[in-house]
Amino acid sequence: MKSLEYAIQMERDGEKYYLEQAELYKGTHLAQVFRMLARDEQEHARILERHKGKLEYSLEEGQAYPAFQSVFQNLAAFEVEIKSIPEHLDVYEQALKMEEASIKLYQEMLAEAENEGARRLFTFLVEQERQHQEVFAQVVEHLRKAEQWVESAEFGRREEY
Repeated sequence: MKSLEYAIQMERDGEKYYLEQAELYKGTHLAQVFRMLARDEQEHARILERHKGKLEYSLEEGQAYPAFQSVFQNLAAFEVEIKSIPEHLDVYEQALKMEEASIKLYQEMLAEAENEGARRLFTFLVEQERQHQEVFAQVVEHLRKAEQWVESAEFGRREEY
């Protein structure tokens, strides 16, 4: 199945990309999140390989989304980290696009799944990639708000974030 091989390669590419970003953000909370995303993608590739070989595998929740949520709770420190390299907004947008492509692929594979095990696998992967997508959607949203804010800090009305 060609799409399964493509999915495995896409997960490996995602792992590599996230490890590169972790290196760029070394010493920050974001580096930890990128490393966890890389581990999640590595695990997804392993699961897909086992599925391809008709071997047993277990579906366990990834660690990146819960880690990101805990980092995100200390928003002041997190905002300083993500703004310290503002030209890297494109990194987050690229990661967001990668996750969206993964979701689309796994939804297509889910629609073509021929048995309950495959449907369970691709449903799981869609949800995992949606969680990764949410991580980057939130980062991009916060950075865009910071760039677009033009009101007076003293007098302007704006939503909390």
